[in-house]
Amino acid sequence: MLLPSHSFAEHQYRFVCTAPKDSAVGQFLWSIYEEAFANLGKSFEMIHAPPMRAHYMLDNRQVDGDCARHLSFAINNDLNALPVELARSDIYAISLDGGPVPVSFSNLSSQGSVGVESSANWILETVDGLMAEKQVIETKGLEQGLKMLRAGRLDVVLVLAAKYDLMTQVDPQLTGEGEFTVVPANQNIGFSPIMCGSDPRFEQQLASELSRLLQQRGLATGWSASP
Repeated sequence: MLLPSHSFAEHQYRFVCTAPKDSAVGQFLWSIYEEAFANLGKSFEMIHAPPMRAHYMLDNRQVDGDCARHLSFAINNDLNALPVELARSDIYAISLDGGPVPVSFSNLSSQGSVGVESSANWILETVDGLMAEKQVIETKGLEQGLKMLRAGRLDVVLVLAAKYDLMTQVDPQLTGEGEFTVVPANQNIGFSPIMCGSDPRFEQQLASELSRLLQQRGLATGWSASP
């Protein structure tokens, strides 16, 4: 007698990562996620995509989550942020070499025009209230911000240290030789796993396993980009 089959294809969890796998933060995130999913006995795939593409994939539920995003991204997009911090990054302040000394966040109001990438909500939220609204100039990216610095249209550009380090690793000529002064702006931002909320029980399991692996590796908040 034939018995009914109850075998179903196991769900493969798909996460998007905006950092390339061969970058420092990418290597850390790929490795801790692969270990976590193996320990949980779940099938897993990590996909690299730039931020705007990653946002589209999350909006359209083409992936189950993003491996590390700022809390504001989850709130603004009705997604769940898991209660474990996997990465931290300083914010760099960039100015023309020989120009005004780059800022700390305590004196942003005296810095003239400050450029921030329009998609960097976490930086925009951080500077909100620290300077006049007209001082903040939103740019399309770091490249445009640097061009505006060169043209005298900005006094300072703010960028995540992790992004700056990655972009200058890919293109060492991006910032020129001795053309800019780059210093930390004394503000550290954390990033956590983001999921779409379709499986709350598994989200809790994943958060617990990632936290356990961080403790096992002796890390309080995961990977860190700071000078």
